[in-house]
Amino acid sequence: MLVEVHEPRTSHGTWLNAATERFPTVVLGARAAKQLGNPPTVYIGGRSWVVIGVLKEAPLAQELDLSALIGWPAVTTYLGFDGHPTVVYTRSTESQVEAVRAVLAATANPESPNEVSVSRPSDLLTVQRAARLAPTEALASS
Repeated sequence: MLVEVHEPRTSHGTWLNAATERFPTVVLGARAAKQLGNPPTVYIGGRSWVVIGVLKEAPLAQELDLSALIGWPAVTTYLGFDGHPTVVYTRSTESQVEAVRAVLAATANPESPNEVSVSRPSDLLTVQRAARLAPTEALASS
């Protein structure tokens, strides 16, 4: 589940819950809301959806920043979602990351594991942090 893996936090409004996930309600990613001007409603699939929350930026899953998140019952009812996710998130302890990575593709798609792309967003954060610190460290050593 997205919530358990990324622990998304709203900057304002509320997260989807049992009372809202069945209705045409949506939580926008931080950049999506900013680009749209923090609208009270958005149009998805020819239908008006009420924006009930906006997420804080998600550094481990930057694709969430541009997303519109909809409850499972609502997306199947109003948008005809077939129940087959295209992205799966998982979290593991640091000591188990490589073991999980080794079996993840075959677990997600046993018939065609070669069709599954497995990434480690924390690697991206390490590179971004190093890039931010590099000029500072270079100045400090001069």
